[in-house]
Amino acid sequence: MSESSESKTNSTESPPAKTAPANGAHQHRPFTSYAEGDRFKGDTFIEYMIYDDEHFIVFLDEDGFVWYEWDKEFETRIKKDFDKIRNRVGVLEAIRTSQLSRDQLLSFKRLVGDALVCVLREGNADEADKNLDQAQKYISARNQEAARFWYVMSGFGGAVGILLAWAVLAVWLRDWLDGGLVDCLFGACAGGLGAFLSILTRVGNAKLDVSAGMKLHVLEGLSRIGIGMLGGVLVTIAYTLGLVFSTLAPGTASRDLLIVLISLVAGVSERLVPTLIKSVEIGAGKNGESDNPPAVLVSSQNTPAPAAPTEQAKNQPAVAIPPPTTEPPPAR
Repeated sequence: MSESSESKTNSTESPPAKTAPANGAHQHRPFTSYAEGDRFKGDTFIEYMIYDDEHFIVFLDEDGFVWYEWDKEFETRIKKDFDKIRNRVGVLEAIRTSQLSRDQLLSFKRLVGDALVCVLREGNADEADKNLDQAQKYISARNQEAARFWYVMSGFGGAVGILLAWAVLAVWLRDWLDGGLVDCLFGACAGGLGAFLSILTRVGNAKLDVSAGMKLHVLEGLSRIGIGMLGGVLVTIAYTLGLVFSTLAPGTASRDLLIVLISLVAGVSERLVPTLIKSVEIGAGKNGESDNPPAVLVSSQNTPAPAAPTEQAKNQPAVAIPPPTTEPPPAR
């Protein structure tokens, strides 16, 4: 059966093929007469010619979609493995490519088109599979690069905003605000910068999916900055109350630097803030138990419980009682 193909990667539905009549009969000029810049059958623009001979043609249109078609005489030469390759081509064509540059898109689609040429011209499905494997690796790597770029740039934008806010706070607003509020704001800024440092150090291992879109990656990066800022505020409050790092009691000159340090660590670390919250919860639970002592059980016979010894009795030294003597009394 004669066939043509078009795959739309930026749309959820692919338009029907326009190059193959329903009955499979083709009345058109020879495939070898087409060149880049022509319109295939007066309709589809040939942006890049992958392969053509007297029996079939494979090319890319102006939007980077793969087209292929063969004549009726070529039907008997189509191998059964072609359906498997065509299915893989359809899966790869459905991958999002709008984030790729023109050159990257062309490189990816050429690999896909070359796989079709391998199976149509030579009947070599194994070589076609290898080409499609290379295409899969290529598009996966490029998509990871795009997703990481979105993620890091969102964090970078948040970090720049934090630095500007920190400069305004340090230069103009510090003398006008309460000391505790200034400490919390310093902690928030340092925590946000720590979160950006965490993004930079862990982006290589982050599980990102470009199909989620740029907005979601930007939101995730900014959310990470916001969590770091809140962590910096929490650690600053805990330090001020003496709940953490109580052994560190620097002078006034270095107190700000210590707040910056612990807030940076809180922004970078994924365990410090949860551990702090857990310790506060445990401490609150113990205080609640001490405020509500257990009730004293009373027997059914109303027998009073024995009184507890007083502190004076506890501290009084024990008096040794001499054992009774067995000697007889003196004679009279």
